[in-house]
Amino acid sequence: MVEFTPPTLVLLQSALLIFCLRIGDVSLGTLRLIMIAKGHRQPAAILGFFEVTIWILAVSQVLTGITNIWTLLGYSGGYAAGTSVGMLIESHFNTSKVEIRVISPEKSQAILESLSRYNVSMLEFTGAVSDRKVPALMTIVPKPVEASVLSTIRHVDPDAYVVMEDVQRVIVPKIAR
Repeated sequence: MVEFTPPTLVLLQSALLIFCLRIGDVSLGTLRLIMIAKGHRQPAAILGFFEVTIWILAVSQVLTGITNIWTLLGYSGGYAAGTSVGMLIESHFNTSKVEIRVISPEKSQAILESLSRYNVSMLEFTGAVSDRKVPALMTIVPKPVEASVLSTIRHVDPDAYVVMEDVQRVIVPKIAR
């Protein structure tokens, strides 16, 4: 049964410690899963080592006061906050790339010209929609440029069909470098 006792300084310190430990281990877990998804084995393994070490410390603190609501709230709150912190940390790495495909039957040339300021390579090709040929564009950009590129596309053609996908890996042949 969970105890609803008034918080003492010791209980609040314990809950705060558990909260911080959980932020640490869940943040590392979030980063580890992202590394796994991107195929980065060694960083994922290293993050996993530290994640489980911190987790053991957090769980041992909870188990010593398992019936106390404050330690349980510290554990649960740390988990929730750790997920957000992990995602925030990953967003600052900005090492990933995004593939952007654009179909704009009327304004693809204007989009090409507008995107030239980002110094990105654009592939222009012809697609078909309902037996009608339409111009299409494709590029791969670093994650930090993604929002600006999308904004530029939307400014030139608000009706453009845009598909964006995370890219796991880009292999560039020697001739293209």
